[in-house]
Amino acid sequence: MDQGVVGSSGGRLGGLRVWTERDSPQRERQLIWRLVNAQGAGWRLARAPIQNADGVQLELEGSWAAGAGRHGVIAVDDIVLLDGDCAPAPPQSRPAAGDCDFTHDACGWSNSTTDERRQQRWRLAAPLAAQAPRILLTDHTFRDAGGYIYFDLFSPQDRREQLRMLRVLLEVVTSGVGDEAQFGEPTVLWSVRASETGARRLTWLYGQAGFRATQSYRVTFEGDASKYGFALDDITFTVRRLRR
Repeated sequence: MDQGVVGSSGGRLGGLRVWTERDSPQRERQLIWRLVNAQGAGWRLARAPIQNADGVQLELEGSWAAGAGRHGVIAVDDIVLLDGDCAPAPPQSRPAAGDCDFTHDACGWSNSTTDERRQQRWRLAAPLAAQAPRILLTDHTFRDAGGYIYFDLFSPQDRREQLRMLRVLLEVVTSGVGDEAQFGEPTVLWSVRASETGARRLTWLYGQAGFRATQSYRVTFEGDASKYGFALDDITFTVRRLRR
C-alpha cells in the first residue's frame, strides 16, 4: 500500500485484509492477515498461515479511506498456496482475537450495558447513522467519518460536575467454557479520568495495559459519565514474553 501524494490525512490510506471462510452451515469467517495505512512503495513479502485448509475459501478485502488528499494504490501479485509451517509476515500483520478497528462492525464485541443505563450504551459510529455524534469525530484508523464506538450523553438541564471515567477490566474464567463460563471478580487493568488527560477538544489518546494471559479471560471496556462520553478505536492485543 503506497500513498503517492500525502495530504492532510498523512499516511491514513486504507487497509488490506485476508479472510478464510469455511464451507459449513455456520459459514465461519476468520481474519488471518491484515495491514492498514501506508506501507511504502515496492513489493513486500506477505505470509498468512491457514489452520486446517480443507473446505476453506480465501477472501482478499481492500478498503480505501475516503476524503481529500488520499491518492495511492493497493496491489497484490503472485499468490501461492504451500503446505508446511509458516510464520505471518510481516510480523505486525498477525491478527489476534479481539482486534478491532470498527470499520465495518464491532468484530464480535458485545454491549453488556443494562437497560437502566441505556444512555451509556456503546454505539458504532457511522457517517450516515441517525445516532452519529453531535460533533463528528473522525476515526483513528483512517481519519475518516465513522468507524469507532462511542457513548455520548447530553443534558442541558444537568448542571453537575462533568464526571467522566474510562476503565479496562479483566475477568478470568474460573470454571466452565463458552456461554457457561464462570468468571472471577474483575480486576482494573487501566483507568483514566477525563480531567487527567488535559484534553480540551475532541482528540484521540493512546492507552495500553498489560496482563499475564495464563488462563482464559474476558476484557471489558467500561465508561461512566454524567455528561458527554468516550470513544474507542483500534483495539489490538499483542503477545509478548515477560522477563523475570
